[in-house]
Amino acid sequence: MPDTRPKRTRTFEDVLGELERRIAENGLTAGDRLPAERQLAEELGVSRSSVREAMRVLETLGVVTSQVGRGPDAGAVLVSRPGHALTDLLRLHLGLTGL
Repeated sequence: MPDTRPKRTRTFEDVLGELERRIAENGLTAGDRLPAERQLAEELGVSRSSVREAMRVLETLGVVTSQVGRGPDAGAVLVSRPGHALTDLLRLHLGLTGL
């Protein structure tokens, strides 16, 4: 019998969607810095680990680069627009979950 329960997204996937929306709406371009992990977690009402996982995905996709530490070089910097990369990732996820 097929599972008919609605599929839930994982929190980091929600964070990815929100980051994509913010990047698009705020007109961020390559070289712009994203908010700090702690700030994003507070704004989105999620754990820092969910934000961290979303950032790892963005880094893997080549959307951001990040540096650990403090100072002007620390944090996540946008290196490309995420539209295609995130769309492809979410499409793959939906395909694998059978939706």
